[in-house]
Amino acid sequence: AAENTGSTNADVVQTYSGDQAPSTGESTLGAAILEGIISKYTSLQEQGLYTEEVGESVATKMAETLKPTVEYRTYTSSDIKTDPDISTSRLERYSDDLRASLAPLHKNTDPEFEIFAYYIDTRDQKYLARLKEVAQFYRDAANATAKITVPADAVIQHVAILNAMEEFAAMLDALAANAADPYASVALLRTYNQAESDMYLSFKALASYYK
Repeated sequence: AAENTGSTNADVVQTYSGDQAPSTGESTLGAAILEGIISKYTSLQEQGLYTEEVGESVATKMAETLKPTVEYRTYTSSDIKTDPDISTSRLERYSDDLRASLAPLHKNTDPEFEIFAYYIDTRDQKYLARLKEVAQFYRDAANATAKITVPADAVIQHVAILNAMEEFAAMLDALAANAADPYASVALLRTYNQAESDMYLSFKALASYYK
């Protein structure tokens, strides 16, 4: 029945931009998600396909696959200044430069997901402010890291960590901006998982480069 509704989950997956702040408990993203749910329900009703079982099945499938996209600054290899020297000594200097540029990340001592969980438990706005602060740490680190001169054979890994940090920062801002909206929050947590995975994989690839 879900396949005959004439719409897909993409109908309610929109791009989130950091300037879309919530109003009275419902964000732009949350409103789009709710509109998509209502659209599905209406379509099923109009086609005479709606039953409680069908409605529950469609809602479950939507919830399982809904993953909003967040907008963030992206870098390419052309944004990076490179050095043809790929010697061991050059790699050591690159490592020192990275250690310095990534220093802002050490300012956060709590897992980001845990900070959001504290907000859910307490509804204390200080945790949302903390999420935004941590997001800025990632942007500061990305900005500093983008200015490093990189060994020519490390550009791909370097660009990957830059984009992962920018993505994760945008994700944290999205969670903070949509925290009061249950529809948006649940959907964004799936995107959070992807952003967190991208962070892990990008730094893992960089570690492999060092080896």
